[in-house]
Amino acid sequence: MFKKKLFGVTSVLLLVIIIFIFFSKLGSQPDSTMEDSNTSILSTQKTNALSRLYATEDGSFAKALTAENNGDFVAAENLYGQAMKEDLSPPEEAHTLFKMARVAERNDVFSSIQIFKDIVSNEEYPDIQKSYAVMWLPLLISRSSDYKVKEAVVSGDPYASFDAPDVSTLAKNFYEYSLTFGSNGLADFAVAQWNAKQLLDNKSLTEKEKADIKEYIERLITSGNDYIVRNIDDTNNAGLLPRIYRERARVYGSLARLGDKEASETYDAHFESAIRAGLLSKLDGAIRFDYFLLSYVIDGVKSFEKTQNHLNTLITRIDEYPGMTAYFKAERENFYGTKKLFVEIANVNPVFKEHLINSAEWIDNDFTN
Repeated sequence: MFKKKLFGVTSVLLLVIIIFIFFSKLGSQPDSTMEDSNTSILSTQKTNALSRLYATEDGSFAKALTAENNGDFVAAENLYGQAMKEDLSPPEEAHTLFKMARVAERNDVFSSIQIFKDIVSNEEYPDIQKSYAVMWLPLLISRSSDYKVKEAVVSGDPYASFDAPDVSTLAKNFYEYSLTFGSNGLADFAVAQWNAKQLLDNKSLTEKEKADIKEYIERLITSGNDYIVRNIDDTNNAGLLPRIYRERARVYGSLARLGDKEASETYDAHFESAIRAGLLSKLDGAIRFDYFLLSYVIDGVKSFEKTQNHLNTLITRIDEYPGMTAYFKAERENFYGTKKLFVEIANVNPVFKEHLINSAEWIDNDFTN
């Protein structure tokens, strides 16, 4: 990678990618029902550590899973709490608390924050569960419009040191901390993406600094890909893989923008894989738009030859992705700073323009700004 010379790009276009990394509402369905299944399990050894927990069909944990899958998050949280009173090993406790924190977000996000932090602070709990707990904290910020959520997430040590003026850097700081406990896939690729942004935006970097960042990105990609290999056949952990594939595709797309030959040849395949993985969780709509937008940034109008079908699918099934409609409506007011890019694309893609007018409350005058 990085064999070609870097070329200039505008930072406003890259912002599109950053938005999708950290604004997880762009998926259509609640996260807790689509990607919770045993997300802390990394290997056969870890699976065995939790096998008793999942094998006890009449236990509180099993009942909590059923309640969660049925969307009864209050009952699920209470049942996970009951499971914590049973004779659990430290790995089982940590995993039960992680599941409890995920459903608690629906009932009381501040309780969820505290549970995640309790997992991290417990010396008996496995490092990988701590990695997941830290990784989830910035996602709570991205899913809430309450500024008090951010205050709660960044309170105390070491979390206060991760605060930053922009959400992308804040999340990157949390993700890097999560990686000190072990790779979790999503954080590996998200941190790689943030560093690719530095290569695109920071014109004052020295050659040594650029080389160090490129080496760091390559290490992160390697660790992220290794994580996928370890988990590709883990059906319990499969729920998280679509997001990991999505982050990987974005990284390769960013590297393609940097002129990397390998990334230019492979980012399409990575996006297609991410879309297929996201079908079950209804995350594919957001990934399709990621692909449509980023490909235009890289290849211009000719990119529609390979991505128009994905835009068409998104539009046809838009009712399945209410988060996407909310995003399109918000960007009419330039809420995320990418209206200019939307206008540019809409003026050369009639299907996209028509959708913004008919379904996202845009008007003709919006496309002249």
